[in-house]
Amino acid sequence: MRTYDAPGTELWPGAGDVFVASEWVFGPIFAVELVLKIVGMRFLFFLDFWNYFDTIMVTAWFVDTVFAGLLPVDPMLLRLARLARLLRLMRLVRKLKGFDALYILTTALRGSVTVLLWSFLMLFLLQLMFALFLQRVVSDSIESNMANNVMVAESKELFLYFGTCSRCLLTMFEITLGNWPPVARLLQDNVAEAFTAFSIIHKITIGYALIAVINGVFLKETFSAADNDDKIMMRNTEKKRHQHIKKMKSLFEAADETGDGVLDHEEFIQVMTDPEIVNWLAAMDLQISDPNMVFDMVAEDGNITAEQLVKGVSRLKGSARSTDLHLLTLDVKKLTHMVQDLWLGYSSRNGSVSWELVTPLSAIAQN
Repeated sequence: MRTYDAPGTELWPGAGDVFVASEWVFGPIFAVELVLKIVGMRFLFFLDFWNYFDTIMVTAWFVDTVFAGLLPVDPMLLRLARLARLLRLMRLVRKLKGFDALYILTTALRGSVTVLLWSFLMLFLLQLMFALFLQRVVSDSIESNMANNVMVAESKELFLYFGTCSRCLLTMFEITLGNWPPVARLLQDNVAEAFTAFSIIHKITIGYALIAVINGVFLKETFSAADNDDKIMMRNTEKKRHQHIKKMKSLFEAADETGDGVLDHEEFIQVMTDPEIVNWLAAMDLQISDPNMVFDMVAEDGNITAEQLVKGVSRLKGSARSTDLHLLTLDVKKLTHMVQDLWLGYSSRNGSVSWELVTPLSAIAQN
């Protein structure tokens, strides 16, 4: 069975014709799109970077198609360059709800660029320091062995790993991020036993501790960038709202035994005394200690509709919010002022004692 030495036309028959046909289909489409954008957008066309990108891609297709065989460069390079047009899809990711995971991924990657650069710089400087040290030490051993014509094969292998600064730097990254025992054995067997301690200490401090810290910081900054993105926050909020509506409608349908579209007091109390329902609501941060009180707070005309259930449960979930407490304080102040006005009117007619001496609510009214 031929595989590695078989031509592409034999491994995938007809693929070439498909690709040629695809070029003749999508090339003109992209060209027409570009012309329409120029006509429609006019001057604004030149203010968008992606329009220049599209112009280059369409021009590359036209040159590759018309002047095939006459170009000084390989046409395959132009075809590969046109694949970069797929990058335009990243612009649509943030607008399409079905690509939430991909948008989070790209946002996190963009937010991690800074920490990635600093991590690389710190790791590179540390590895360069170790590389200069090892190259100086191992080069003396290599020169001594070659001068005495001993351990020639081993010295050549040492040179492959530590002969120059660049080779040694690559070796340091290899023992940090890759397979370190072969290099450690090479140093131990052909240079000195003391490199056993060096290899172990380097692996623990750089290969384990430092890399673990870098991974932790990288993940923290990555998730922080994703969590602080406005689009992601809005989508998460919208998703939670839809999930809440879906769950409350499921609860409403299960409780509405009569199927009349409303819950009366008996139906509501019956479902709210079910232990599974109580635990389910508690998991959503809604503690039902008094079903009758909850019914009074949610119902408006003695019955509860699906919409009222959704809004009511949403208000009652969790602890009291600062806005709720502020509104409650304002209502109490209004009631206090109303009672004070009534008391002052009554006192002026009947000669009663002053408001300040009668009730501690005067302190609230003064705030």
